[in-house]
Amino acid sequence: MLSSRWNPTLRYHGRSTEKRPEPRTFLVEVCEDHKITDEAELRMRGLATCVATIMFGSTIFAVMFAGSDVWAGQPIAGWVYPYMIFLGLTVLFGYIAFRPSPVESALKIVGFDFEMQHVWLQPKRRDYLEALMDINGIDAQLVNWIVKA
Repeated sequence: MLSSRWNPTLRYHGRSTEKRPEPRTFLVEVCEDHKITDEAELRMRGLATCVATIMFGSTIFAVMFAGSDVWAGQPIAGWVYPYMIFLGLTVLFGYIAFRPSPVESALKIVGFDFEMQHVWLQPKRRDYLEALMDINGIDAQLVNWIVKA
């Protein structure tokens, strides 16, 4: 007798054998000022990740040394303060590296249907909406209402 949890589409490791629908893409043109290649973005995020890993890993030792100075009743070592400033700059660099790109922040995804055939976007600027409609005129249409289930 089969268990009620038995699913014939699952493999041994829990991965489904069902084919997922292919992701669909649509063209979003950007000006030369906002065009960023994936390589440059990945390079910056990789550098930010490496620097943050080194800094946060060494923070443990900085806190231990500062804590031992406080425990011994001595003033905190002078190198700890510039280290904390550099740590703050590292956090700022990580925020800048991983924030949404200008295109991602200009378009807000409002929703999509369950068949993944339609996507509802809300651009921040009206002229951007007009340009998007001109480029994707065949596939796009304006909607001023959405029914939420």
